[in-house]
Order: sequence, then C-alpha cells, then structure tokens
Amino acid sequence: AKVGFTDVRKLEMSPIEVNDPELKDIVGEAKFFSITYRCFKLPDLESLCEDYGQIAYYKGTLPGHRHFYQLDDGHRFETGRPMLVCGNSASMVGESWLAPHFEVLGDRSVHFGLFEGCYAPKNDAKGQGADTALGGFLAESSGSCC
Repeated sequence: AKVGFTDVRKLEMSPIEVNDPELKDIVGEAKFFSITYRCFKLPDLESLCEDYGQIAYYKGTLPGHRHFYQLDDGHRFETGRPMLVCGNSASMVGESWLAPHFEVLGDRSVHFGLFEGCYAPKNDAKGQGADTALGGFLAESSGSCC
C-alpha cells in the first residue's frame, strides 16, 4: 500500500528563533522553521505539475474567505477570477472538501506538457526523495508551480 502525500503544498513558513543562550550554544548554526502545509490524499495526484488546460474559479463561499482563498504559497484564488491550474491543483480544489467552493473547467483528456518552472522532487543517488517525511519536498521548496 502506498503511504504519504504525492504533492505537498506549503502554505506559509516562518523562522523560529532560539533565544535561550544555553540552547543556542547546543544547536549552534542550526536553523528552525514553522511550516504549515496543505496535504491532500487524492488518487490521481501526479509527481509533477502537468498542464491539461484546466481552469478553476473560487466562488467566495468559504466562511472568512469571501474575497480570496489561499491554497498554498503559489495559489491565491480571487473570488470569481479564472485561474489556470495544473491537474493536481484542479483535483485539490475540485475533488476534496473544497469542491463545493470551486468550479473547475476542463479535464485531463488533453495534455499540454509541464508547467514552466514545475518543481520536481530532488532525489539522492539511490532515487530516494531528499525529504521523505515531507513527501520529497524540501522546506524551502513548494509543491505549487502553476
């Protein structure tokens, strides 16, 4: 059985400062971050951001998000504004708990290739993801690309 998440989306990231002098001495130059991810377990997510010409509209119906919805650090859906999205983003907003709040046009019947600048998980010499705990995505990277 497959476990984990294929396409992890970073919503926000902020540094954590170590202020205690004793602890600073112990951790040395180590850096710490608080990272909020959106993770979706959907059956058809792909490892790359594929372009199928799909468009998503946010309806503005989520409580507290009347004017926009921030899916991740690369996808800010303004209410009523069409946004070209990759197949994964289309699935996330169209086939999850978000579906009642979005309209997705198009399907995966025509493939236009990868979105330019698409993030590809970094692999080590054995082909293993560099950060398997985060689905292959490093803290400074985001799964979003379209």
